[in-house]
Amino acid sequence: MSDLPAAATVSLVCCQPALLDRARQLAADLNLALVEDSSHLPPGSWQLQLAESGLAMQQVGPKAPGPVRVDFVGGTMGFRRQHQEATPDLVKAVGVRSGVHPLVWDVTAGLGQDGFVLARYGCQVRLFERNPLVFHLLEDGLARARSCAENGDENLLRILQRIQLVSADSIERLSDDQLFQNEEAELPEVIYIDTMFPERAKSAKVKKGMQLFQDIVGEDVDADRLLELALERARNRVVVKRPRHAPSLGSSGSPSLSFTGKSIRFDVYALKKLQRPETGNH
Repeated sequence: MSDLPAAATVSLVCCQPALLDRARQLAADLNLALVEDSSHLPPGSWQLQLAESGLAMQQVGPKAPGPVRVDFVGGTMGFRRQHQEATPDLVKAVGVRSGVHPLVWDVTAGLGQDGFVLARYGCQVRLFERNPLVFHLLEDGLARARSCAENGDENLLRILQRIQLVSADSIERLSDDQLFQNEEAELPEVIYIDTMFPERAKSAKVKKGMQLFQDIVGEDVDADRLLELALERARNRVVVKRPRHAPSLGSSGSPSLSFTGKSIRFDVYALKKLQRPETGNH
């Protein structure tokens, strides 16, 4: 895995002595300093916390928001899974309907919420994440969710069985001619892109997850290229998540249709109609 961006100031904090060996290995994998006393870390920097409860990112400072972690069991994801809701626009945009649950490549996985929603609605999902720190957060969250599911939550287990996490640069993966010429490869029917939202005004309150991405991951400067490749490689459609009033991504023309909510929209680039499979693999 590649190093974190040079601009990111991140330290690893081990919260329990019993986890010290794992902390040392994780620090080496991520090229992070392992610190014993986090009270001396500068305000505005970040600490990756390793505890029995899993991994979390915590910004340093008296007014910093709470920790950012991947949680598919509790919080928003857990609530939505256990309560009825109207079909999300994301699910409509991807083309899910009775008998149609496409294989989706989420090529900008982030903290995995959108990929989890698609898996909950029956899609097979490949989560691609190139940032090593975010990948570890995702990996940790999925592992904790599987541990919970194996204790009797069959619904959660079925969702997780539809998700595969991949540590890879999506542009490199989509540029792999050999892969896409392999007739036995499971290639995406739908490619989903959630580009980094434009940075908001400094006076605006930014959600802690978005603050993490602005500070640690930075802008998706190659998002236009990602869309170009996605349009070449997707078998049926490409879906792009955008702020509601933002222009369409790239220069590949207008989307075929859009699903617009209060603050975001999903632009759909339809390439070929999604069909019900003759043999149910999805």
